[in-house]
Amino acid sequence: DPSHQKFMKLADARAGLLGILNDKRTQPDVIRQLLLLDYSLETQQTVLIQGMGSEDRLPVLCDQMQALLMGLVGHMPLYDELSSVLADWMRLAPDCAALRFNNDAVESALLLKAMVDRLSRCVGEQVDEFQTLMFKKAQHLGSAVSAPSQVLDIFVDEVLRGTALFSVSLMLKRLEPILRDIAKLPPWQLIAAVTRPIQGELQVIPKMVHMQGKIFETPTILLSGAVSGEEEVPVGVQGVLVRDAASAP
Repeated sequence: DPSHQKFMKLADARAGLLGILNDKRTQPDVIRQLLLLDYSLETQQTVLIQGMGSEDRLPVLCDQMQALLMGLVGHMPLYDELSSVLADWMRLAPDCAALRFNNDAVESALLLKAMVDRLSRCVGEQVDEFQTLMFKKAQHLGSAVSAPSQVLDIFVDEVLRGTALFSVSLMLKRLEPILRDIAKLPPWQLIAAVTRPIQGELQVIPKMVHMQGKIFETPTILLSGAVSGEEEVPVGVQGVLVRDAASAP
């Protein structure tokens, strides 16, 4: 697969750069150039990942995820949980991807699913941290130049789209339905917990994006065909269900 081969070549190049960046002997005057070069390679990886949307081979997806994790850990070496996930991934993912962990395909998929869940929490924590650090600053600076509120509301999300976190999120989304199918898990997935029982009129919709700006007069629960995670929940909606893991944010 040419795209996968290009991706892995970029991963090898980034591994070399990150090794230099984390070497105490590296001179301070070259760090900026190395970071810019690494960012360029990371951007190329993201482009390739977006272009491989139909990839469903578990070993290939796991190799790509490991490469992305190595890049993240290289820039965040003090994030202990992420480093732990990478160590477990490198040790366990090859056998799990081949469905031969303990010679059991279901157990292999369940173990990979557990690591995917841990990684999802890591990504969520990082996204929340970026939102906390950048959102108010973006609102303040944007209002000073009269930027539209719609732009300011999604500014941090668009910044994150240009990082490896977005690529990791795409990989998680691709792995989720494959692992659920192999492990014989139900297709539904909990996105956000609720603190109390909710009820409402069930309404089936093709996409969540079609509901933007709509107001529901009665309490409603939406069963959506696709949710990207960027949509606003309409007024009056008590809950959103997604038909399958592949369509979940």
